[in-house]
Amino acid sequence: MSGEILPAAPPAAEVAAANAATAAARAPNGGSSAPLAADASQEERTARAETLTRQIASFASQKQLGQAVATFALLAEEGLRPTVYSYSNLINAHVNSGDLRGARTVFRQLGAAGFAPNVVVFTTLLKGYAISGDLARAEELFAEMAAQAPPVPPDLRFINTFLRGCLRVGDAPRASETYRRMREEWGVAPDAASYRLLARLLSQNLQLPELRALVAEAEGAATATAAPPNAPPCMFWAQGRCDRGRNCAFWHDPAIVQDNAGQAAIEQLDTTARLQLALAHAEALLGGWAAAEEAA
Repeated sequence: MSGEILPAAPPAAEVAAANAATAAARAPNGGSSAPLAADASQEERTARAETLTRQIASFASQKQLGQAVATFALLAEEGLRPTVYSYSNLINAHVNSGDLRGARTVFRQLGAAGFAPNVVVFTTLLKGYAISGDLARAEELFAEMAAQAPPVPPDLRFINTFLRGCLRVGDAPRASETYRRMREEWGVAPDAASYRLLARLLSQNLQLPELRALVAEAEGAATATAAPPNAPPCMFWAQGRCDRGRNCAFWHDPAIVQDNAGQAAIEQLDTTARLQLALAHAEALLGGWAAAEEAA
């Protein structure tokens, strides 16, 4: 498959690593709880599956693919049913180790096991394609998500992951089209990361009209609210800790100060400065010194 990165270790080494990890997991101090007894209760079985799933996530974050694969195998060996999170964590282990072919294989196994991939699973797979620079394959995930029953709409994290992939290879057209779709088609409001990623791409590609429009939009968004006052109030906002920003479907009472208000204000100032710097950079490269000085 185009753009895939295969494991560096030869098959024999991979098998040896997996076998060693399985033995370690079964050992008394191997990092996982002891295997279940034959008469274990359903609660014990669920707890054991959750423990192994968390272990897979830990191995994934440490890029220990052999250990993650071996721990996932223990679920079947002990007669436990993996959850969608078990598969998702294993996909992440393959992605973090640069094994996109393996990640895609596990993705197919997830579907064969009767699970519907959610946006977290798709985002994990997207991360692998974005890192490898295979934006054509990454873009196909949008269609795959739409083809699910019910469809899986991209969320802000998925879109920003795709924009990071675009920035990685300098693909401004794909980024601009995705940015348009996020607002017009998927109803997702951009956040600070979205603005920064697209601004850098537009600046690098010297697309001044589009960049100026983005800067103006970001400045206007700084004072925008989430839902209108006639919407139901957001209970998280009322408690001072809503983190959905303009993507929240509920009303945010401006009189309620949030716990992270200071951090949000600093982030907004930083985003404004970064966008103005990107604009100044593009203006200067095109000889607009007065405009560049004004932006800076």
